[in-house]
Amino acid sequence: MRVASIYVVTGVYFVAAAVNLSFVLDKKAYLTAGFLVAYLVFALVTLIVLWTTRRTEWAKLCLGFCVLLLILEQILDGGGVFGLGVLYLAFGFSVAYPLFGIVPTIVFMILYYSGLLFRLSAGNFLPTSIFNSSEITLRMLIILGMALVLQATTCFAIEVIIRHLSRLAYFDQVTRLPNRFKFLSFLHDGILRNRKEPRPLSVVAVKTVNMNKLNTMLGNALADDLLRNVGSRISGYRNATRAVGRWSSSVFVLYTDLHELSHLERYTAELMAALSEPYLVDGRVVSVFFNSAVARCPEDSCEPPELVNKAISLLEQTRCRPGDVAFYSKDIQCCQLRMFSLLDDLSNADFDRDFYLVYQPKVRVSDKGCAGAEILLRWNSHGRGDISPGEFIPVAEQCGMIHRISRWVIQRSFTEIAAMSAADPELLLDKLFAINLSVTDLYDREFVDFIEIMQHRYGIPSSVIEFEITEGVMLDDDPRVAENIDQLLLRKFRIAIDDFGTGYSSLGYLHRLRVHNLKIDRSFVQGMSGQESGDKSALIDAIISMSKSLKIQITAEGVETSQQFSYLVERGCDLVQGFLFSKGLRKDEYVKYCRMAAIPVV
Repeated sequence: MRVASIYVVTGVYFVAAAVNLSFVLDKKAYLTAGFLVAYLVFALVTLIVLWTTRRTEWAKLCLGFCVLLLILEQILDGGGVFGLGVLYLAFGFSVAYPLFGIVPTIVFMILYYSGLLFRLSAGNFLPTSIFNSSEITLRMLIILGMALVLQATTCFAIEVIIRHLSRLAYFDQVTRLPNRFKFLSFLHDGILRNRKEPRPLSVVAVKTVNMNKLNTMLGNALADDLLRNVGSRISGYRNATRAVGRWSSSVFVLYTDLHELSHLERYTAELMAALSEPYLVDGRVVSVFFNSAVARCPEDSCEPPELVNKAISLLEQTRCRPGDVAFYSKDIQCCQLRMFSLLDDLSNADFDRDFYLVYQPKVRVSDKGCAGAEILLRWNSHGRGDISPGEFIPVAEQCGMIHRISRWVIQRSFTEIAAMSAADPELLLDKLFAINLSVTDLYDREFVDFIEIMQHRYGIPSSVIEFEITEGVMLDDDPRVAENIDQLLLRKFRIAIDDFGTGYSSLGYLHRLRVHNLKIDRSFVQGMSGQESGDKSALIDAIISMSKSLKIQITAEGVETSQQFSYLVERGCDLVQGFLFSKGLRKDEYVKYCRMAAIPVV
């Protein structure tokens, strides 16, 4: 907008000065002609500078010299041949204000009016000047004074309105930090500052991990106070920080001139440490957890929106622990492209055609008999073939499809269990089937009702179903999670903690949730034969010992060698599962496995 104003004003000024020059030369007003030539030179320089540099600062400087020349001309030649140069006051505000702002414009107009009064006191005007008439001079001064006051008042009002609208449009109303549009403007200027080639810099995205829980706990008003405190702490961290903004409800962004990875690691570590200090909100001490991600220019992108989006998408894609920092890379970019492609395929998948279930047997350590199975989802993509759940489940969770997938898995599981039971009622009498749940499922208030409907439809007793939840679910303070788990327990379903030992569980959570089964993560079992075998074995011993004390069943995942199985037998583990006994089997294969009791000799 300001660039366009400079082009228009300078262009019109150039044409007007050129036309006026021929007129004053005819009148032999050489002083005025000299000023007009100077105006033409400065106008031409302004256009050239703006066209070549695209920087308004130099163009505004040239126009500022033109204004000073105008004031000087007013003093020296009394407004030209007819004295009509004073009419610049009549429209001076409307021209100068968009270019220079309110304060410089008022200064220019006051100087111009003062120059006019000084010239009037000196007298000695050209015979053709209107200022030779005292009556016209008085009327002109009154009109110009009124015009000056009215234009100044109008511009003040416009300035107030513009600033208010600017705050609404470009600043976050809670934290008063620049919003995404203003931040992108800062970032664009930073990338192209003082040069045509992009300058190296880095964008850091910071996410408040537990803001949703804090909002529920504190309420909206106090949560807003907390966000203001977070914003103040981020904006106050000026160590190499160029600009800060709030991108979304839980994400802040900033950019820094730092570019080397070693410098960025130290910078982000100090930033995370500063932000992780407790906050005081309404007399309460509150802890906020943060993750951060970094994208660099020019390696990752030179376009401000893309650079920020890469940092933020990295935040969403990586599941870091609080305080961790992730750096964008080409490998991550390839993963993201595959994720978007998977998302497209997942959205168009025919669940009944492309999805199927497999049953990985659980083996009793005491007699090597089959105690049931963990039901696992498999996806045979129409164009890609078999895709690992570890790859498409996180995509489903991020895009919101996990809700639909979980319901399909539960309904299909109940259907197949009912079919197996109908075919051989004795076969499944002592079997227990485990179904994995996502934390998203436990946020759904209708989820338990859906399970109950499926249970009654297919006649599945609660005693044969065990729901597995990840260890991190126990730390979720959302009341819906605890309520749904309590409802499952109330309906006599069993609860198992999957991947136990990889998170931050406490004995209090285990006791409160009345957990039936702990599943030792496969990384511990497989680590028993590696370089850290001593540490892994000690952890397994501790988990088994604790489980026995709490009277909780213990299951070891990922058992692949006879040595691992023997060690677990010695330690008193209850159940095991892994490739040593069987991979995941389709329903008919699992039925055959149960009938044949095909347990290898170990």
